[in-house]
Amino acid sequence: MEGKVNKTCGKHRHKEQPLSGGGAVIISLSLLWANVRKLKIFHFSQFAYAFVFLPLIFSIGSLKFDPTSFLRLDSNRQATILANEVSVSASEPSFNIANQMTEVTLVQDDKKISFLSRASKLSEALAEQNLKFTGHLLVPGPETRLTGAPLEVRVEKGAQAVVFDQGKEYSVETINTDLRKIAEDAGLTIYPEDKVSLLPLEQDLDIKVRVERATPVRMIDAGAEKIVRTWAKTIGELLAEKGIKIQGSDTVSLANQAAVSANIALEITRFSDRVVTEKQEISIPEVYQNDDSMWIGQSTVVSEGSVGSKEVSYNVHYQNNNEIGRDVISENILVEAQPKIIKQGTKDPSTIWRGYWSGDVEQWRGLVSKYDWNVEEALLVISRESHGNPYAVSATDDHGLWQIHNGLSAYGPIIYDPDFNTQIAYQKYIGRGRNWSAWYAVQGMLW
Repeated sequence: MEGKVNKTCGKHRHKEQPLSGGGAVIISLSLLWANVRKLKIFHFSQFAYAFVFLPLIFSIGSLKFDPTSFLRLDSNRQATILANEVSVSASEPSFNIANQMTEVTLVQDDKKISFLSRASKLSEALAEQNLKFTGHLLVPGPETRLTGAPLEVRVEKGAQAVVFDQGKEYSVETINTDLRKIAEDAGLTIYPEDKVSLLPLEQDLDIKVRVERATPVRMIDAGAEKIVRTWAKTIGELLAEKGIKIQGSDTVSLANQAAVSANIALEITRFSDRVVTEKQEISIPEVYQNDDSMWIGQSTVVSEGSVGSKEVSYNVHYQNNNEIGRDVISENILVEAQPKIIKQGTKDPSTIWRGYWSGDVEQWRGLVSKYDWNVEEALLVISRESHGNPYAVSATDDHGLWQIHNGLSAYGPIIYDPDFNTQIAYQKYIGRGRNWSAWYAVQGMLW
C-alpha cells in the first residue's frame, strides 16, 4: 500500500456531544441565521417555517448535535434542517452545497487507516489521499459508491506469479485470475492464437504460467501484407485454418504440402475478370474534298462537324485488383459523329506558263492603290518584273506579280495570289526604307 494518509482525519474524528436544550436552541438559531444571511433569505414566512421546530427542541432535556449537519433549501426556498447533506431540489439546476461525508477505513493485515471524504466513489476518495495500490486487490472494488455510511475496504496482496515465455522467465504480482491477463501483467503481448496454460505450483509461488507461441507467417494476399499466427504444420492447413480460399486462376507462392516455419513468406496472387461498360466520345472524322480553284496546299473548312457518343462493354482483367488488360465485348452507338468537311486545292503552279504576260498592268492599279507608295512607280516595277503576270516564275526562283524571291518555298502556292504577293512586296518596300532597291529590274530607273 503506497501513498500518504491524512493523519488528522484518521486520529481526530468528531464525537457527538450532549447539549442542553438552551444550548441546542442557540446553536440551531445561530446556524439558521448564518445560513439564511449567506443565502439572502429575508421573507418572514421563511423564518416562521423554521421556528415550528422550536417547541420540539425545548421539550427535549438534552440534544445530541452532529456538527456535520447543514442547512438545505427546497424548490420554494424554504429553510429546513437536514443532517449530513445540503442540496437543491430537482425543480432547480442540480448542484451540491455540501456532499455526504463518508468514513473510509482501509484494512491490510492487522493495520487500519481511516479518513473522511466527500467523494462519490472509492477511487476518487483514494485519489484525494494520494493512495495507490499496485498489485493489490480492493474489496469492495474502487468503483464502489460512497453513501455516507462507514465503508471498510480490505486491501489484499496480489498473487505471486511467474510467466515462462520462449525460454525467458517473468515474475509479476497480480490481482488477475485470467491466465492471459496475468501474462499481460508481466509485460507480454499475447495474441489470440497463442496458448496460455497453468503449470504445477512450486514453493513460494501462487501461480505458474506457460505461454506457447503460435508460428508467425508473413502473408501477402492480393498485395496486402499482414502477419498471421498459426498452429498449422503445412501451407494447406494454414489456408484452411484461416478460411482463405484460392480461386481458379489464383496462384500461391508455396505448395500446399510445404512446411510452415517462423516468418516464412507466403504470397497469394489474385486474378479476376469483370465486365465494365463505359460511355465514350466518338471523335469527329475529317472528309476532304478537292477544289481546283485553289492552289495545292490551300484549304478551307466547309463544315466543322460534331462529336458522337457510344457505350462500350469490356471484359477487364485484374491482377491483385490492378487492371492488366481488357477486351471489347460490344459497342452501341448512341449519337453518330458528324464529319468535318474540308476543301483542299488541287491547282498546280508548275503547270503555269512561265512566259511574259500579255495583259495590261493597268488592271492592277486598284490593288496597288491600297498601299502608301507611289502608284505609278509601283506599276512600273510590276511591268518590268512580271509584265503583270501573277503566275510568272523566273529562272532565278522569283514568283508572282512582284517576283518575290524564293516565294513558293517560303509561302507556298498562295504566293501566286496577287493580293498576298502585293502584301509581301509592300513589306519589302518598307523594309528597304521606302525604296525599290529590292527589284533589280528598275535599277537605274527608280533607285
